[in-house]
Amino acid sequence: MSQVFVRKASTLAAADRAAVEAAARDAMNALEHQARAAEPAASERPTVVQIGRGQIEIAGFATQALVESDWYRPFVRPQPSAEVRRLRIESRLWREPLPQVDPSFAIASDVVGDVHRFVCDRFGLVLDTRSWRGSVFLNHEDLEAYDRSLRVATSLFCLDARSVLVHSCGIKYRGKGFLFAGQSGAGKSTLANLSDRYFVLSDETVLVDLAKDAPVLHGTPFRGLSGQPRYLCDEAPLAAVLLLVQSPRNALSRLAAAEAFRRLGRRAFVPAKAQKARVAALDLVDDAVRSVPAFAMEFTKDARFLELLDQEFFAGAADA
Repeated sequence: MSQVFVRKASTLAAADRAAVEAAARDAMNALEHQARAAEPAASERPTVVQIGRGQIEIAGFATQALVESDWYRPFVRPQPSAEVRRLRIESRLWREPLPQVDPSFAIASDVVGDVHRFVCDRFGLVLDTRSWRGSVFLNHEDLEAYDRSLRVATSLFCLDARSVLVHSCGIKYRGKGFLFAGQSGAGKSTLANLSDRYFVLSDETVLVDLAKDAPVLHGTPFRGLSGQPRYLCDEAPLAAVLLLVQSPRNALSRLAAAEAFRRLGRRAFVPAKAQKARVAALDLVDDAVRSVPAFAMEFTKDARFLELLDQEFFAGAADA
């Protein structure tokens, strides 16, 4: 029997914790049974409304577009590009309320071989990383729940292609990619709002691709609090990693790779309990900070941060 991880359950008494974990396991077993069940007839197949027959593409991965939203529109293609990897995630509406896991516990998960299972009060998710297939279960057309499930799926499947999702802001400036990371409140969303909307890759989650000779920064549709209505479905060679520090001044201080890894590693997006995936993600973060320079960036939360980039990376150029 797999060990179930339920976030925040450690605060419960042993008997209550056991009950919550047992309920989570029953929920995940039920969802996996449905995911493996024979495919229903098209007329009976529950589904979430699709944007035509489009595909969402994120950094070379494609899956069906399920929810109508400006969040995803720049990433939707009528047909996937020639060289993308197809990630098949079937979306199903659960006819009954999702098996209950107390919402205060966020999400329960476990891993059995190549199968990762997740359940919370808003979605269930079963992913097979070997076959690149999965099922997401929703009670209704819930954009935020679908967005969370797609982040989890992308974070696991991208590792196989030497890519890692990072909780960070990314911008494409003068043709180069810059990754800004920091603890909550450090200024990622503010930085995105200060940047021209046409070169914001994301204020919340970017994908770093290390499959090529040099790291590449990709935009994703996963958003935070900046208020940006949409992000660029674009990429840029990663020029630097910048770790944000609130300060009364704007300044850059070069960091050793080991220190940059210590700070950025905790921002890698990997589901809890997926230990094998976590090791792979941290290896990729380590490769990234050894491939490009990393800096502590003191930040006053105003647009003058662009002057720092100009001085450090573009020989003080003033004009784009």
